[in-house]
Amino acid sequence: ARIVFTSEPPGLFSVLVDGHGQAEQIVAEDPEGARVRSFAIEARSTRVVFSLGEDGAPAGLFSAPIDGREPPVRLSPLRAWSYAGTPPGPAPEAGVLDFPLAPDGAWVLFRLRAGETHLFVVPTDGSAPARHLASGVDLAAFTPDSTRTVYRAGSGTSAELLVEAHDGSADALVLHAPAQGGEALALLAGAALFVESPSGAGAAQLFQVELSGQRRARPLSLELSAGRTIRAFRASPDQRHVVFSADADAAGVF
Repeated sequence: ARIVFTSEPPGLFSVLVDGHGQAEQIVAEDPEGARVRSFAIEARSTRVVFSLGEDGAPAGLFSAPIDGREPPVRLSPLRAWSYAGTPPGPAPEAGVLDFPLAPDGAWVLFRLRAGETHLFVVPTDGSAPARHLASGVDLAAFTPDSTRTVYRAGSGTSAELLVEAHDGSADALVLHAPAQGGEALALLAGAALFVESPSGAGAAQLFQVELSGQRRARPLSLELSAGRTIRAFRASPDQRHVVFSADADAAGVF
């Protein structure tokens, strides 16, 4: 087992938890001033995924073995292009916004900001190029089996909640539309939980929708009085209940 840490001057290192051996350097100090912005260790504890960039400049996404025995590989493209059918051409250098890791450690999602926000999925070891999933994405999460991604793309009445396989074996499946409002998304074995204002305004409710796409989303929260809105929710480990808080003092368990 290893501990991963950053340092000043900038660098990324790992060391064995039992104290044997010396710290291994994963990312060396960059004479041009690039530093590790954030990092995460994938579930198998074999690789570290990290964003790297100079202060005030867009950050790229990289990964490297946790023992530092191989150099980092770049996971994100240097630049993003338009994926909406407009004439191709280079966009400003793309910066990584976030990069959640899959439960099995084999994949990483990342969002790039270059004009609009683009969502990609890529193997954590960089063994295949990053695959573009959608543009205009503000929420995204892996399914528990790490084979698909659920994301919200678009805006206003054109926003949709979709699920898509990482290998591109099928088109993205629309689970819910229009997907309006709400800032939370969680996935269970066969369903997605999300918060949304049904009319795009007013009190936000908690919904569940099956990942099969065969049924419409259904509300789980109580009919709350005017002005009350879901603030946070958590699914129980056995996935039988959802606990949520609402506004000031309304709360429920289902």
